[in-house]
Amino acid sequence: RFATRGYVKLDVIQDFDYVGNRFEFYVPSIPVDGEPDASLDGRTTFHAKESRIGFDFRKKVTNANGKEYPLQVFLELDFFDDREDFRLQPRMRHAYGVLGRVLGGQTWSTSTDMTALAGTIDFDAGDALYGDRVSQIRWADRLNDTITWAIALEENKSDVGNPLGFDGSNRADTPNLAGNLRWTSGRAHLGLGYDIFGIDWQGGSTGPDDSTIGWGVALTGRYLLGEDARNALSGQLTVGEGSAFRVLSFSGAAAGAVLDPQGNIETLEHWQAYLAYNHYWSQSLNSSFVFAHSSVDTTDYQAPSAIESVSTVHANLIWFPYNAVSTGVELMWGERENRDGASGDAVRLQYMLKFKFN
Repeated sequence: RFATRGYVKLDVIQDFDYVGNRFEFYVPSIPVDGEPDASLDGRTTFHAKESRIGFDFRKKVTNANGKEYPLQVFLELDFFDDREDFRLQPRMRHAYGVLGRVLGGQTWSTSTDMTALAGTIDFDAGDALYGDRVSQIRWADRLNDTITWAIALEENKSDVGNPLGFDGSNRADTPNLAGNLRWTSGRAHLGLGYDIFGIDWQGGSTGPDDSTIGWGVALTGRYLLGEDARNALSGQLTVGEGSAFRVLSFSGAAAGAVLDPQGNIETLEHWQAYLAYNHYWSQSLNSSFVFAHSSVDTTDYQAPSAIESVSTVHANLIWFPYNAVSTGVELMWGERENRDGASGDAVRLQYMLKFKFN
């Protein structure tokens, strides 16, 4: 069997304040008071970068003993690269195969619970996501009718900040050990995901050498409401040491760990939470309301501009005039606060028109 799926999506974004990332509401790109960009006004952006296409192949394969196993191969591409010079080039989102209980390739991390996210128009999901699409090999199984579990060895993207300028680089030499345990019964769903990974700094002949262990735990949940179970309340709470890089709002900010004045790795504690509510006003009209907050414990020897916390609020109204067509608007507010207490906030309005196919 073979199937294609995906959608074409137009986004029209109106920034009322300056946001460094034009295409998604990435709160760390909001300037704080006193920075030159804070005096800039907003702008209007049109793009169709989120459009995507996926190819799904299914068949049965037979081993040497004649036993059959189900095989799935899935590939999905979009065009969502934030760099201006790459904005029209395809990007690999998913590329994996599943043979029985074994998955290999690139897809969402095993500790990530996508079913607990609310439906936002903004591609950044309100900075609420814990996890990433990573290369991995995973074993998944079922304990009984309500409990599933999975364990995986995954690509390790741990980061180390170097505020004092030591020689060397962050070079992870161990995989991430990830897993999840999920319970589903009736209208309720609960998930527990975890990550355990090495954090390494290699200084060569002139810099320090050090390594340590980082970890993160994510508790997620979703509950369906209403007589027809169409409305939903969902949320997530994550805590960890050295794992802030797995929180979307801290990705790329070297917020997981830093080198102290002695050249030793110091992991940074973080916590992140979000709460989302999805409500259907009618059969074809719904809204999502999302609040998210992320915080990391910074150190005295990091730069004053190091990001310490981000908060976001999203509210939208989406209309489905046809079963494969949707359109809507979303209002969002975000605030960034640095280690020195400087902060900045921004407001964005986003309109979308989406055409699905499958």
